[in-house]
Amino acid sequence: MTGRPRLVVTGGSGFLGTHVIPRAEAAGWHVVAPSSGEMDVTDPTGVGRVLREVLPAAVLHLAYRRDDDAVIVEGSRIVAEAAQQVDARLVHLSTDVVFAGRAGAYGETDPPDPVHAYGRAKATAEQAVL
Repeated sequence: MTGRPRLVVTGGSGFLGTHVIPRAEAAGWHVVAPSSGEMDVTDPTGVGRVLREVLPAAVLHLAYRRDDDAVIVEGSRIVAEAAQQVDARLVHLSTDVVFAGRAGAYGETDPPDPVHAYGRAKATAEQAVL
């Protein structure tokens, strides 16, 4: 590995990952983006192994499957716990659908009020990583 700070990106082959990774690399990060076959976010042993091998400064958690609560909720919790164990900063992305859909911007103190299953799962994942 290089002397650059290391960043692990889950979901690196998805829409956000393919846009964020080149920018992170251009900003000087050494990016490691394991595929879901290389690191299943619902497997605590596998996630822990990868993070212990890489020892990232940060973990950007983008992995999800829209209709898979295990990936959304448990995967988020597992990635957060593994990041904490290697003292890596966690960046967890959520979605605006944790709110009911009122017009205007949402604030950090606005309570979640999801109206469908995906929003409820993402709101639960937010709590799991805190």
